[in-house]
Amino acid sequence: HVKLGRHLEAQRALLGSASPSADPTGTAIVPNGAAGLYLLGTICLKVQPQPPASLPRDDTNERSRAVLYFKRALELDPYLWSAYEALAALGKEFPPPPLPLP
Repeated sequence: HVKLGRHLEAQRALLGSASPSADPTGTAIVPNGAAGLYLLGTICLKVQPQPPASLPRDDTNERSRAVLYFKRALELDPYLWSAYEALAALGKEFPPPPLPLP
């Protein structure tokens, strides 16, 4: 669904619900653990409306949920580097990366 640009359908598939707004707090159980949460975060960013370049970019509901999904992904897998990159690109705080494995 994602590659086809069917972002709302992809959200529904991951959330297992008819409406993506069924998870306003970003706490839904998502298939595939951290990878599923990361995917859902990226989908949320693609679904959000883009403001005109002349206006400041406020956090939208979808953007806020994306941040929650990225942070939850890192709780499950602290080595999921793409989630750190996504949070950094959004200008959000994130937990420090784990120490390298011995």
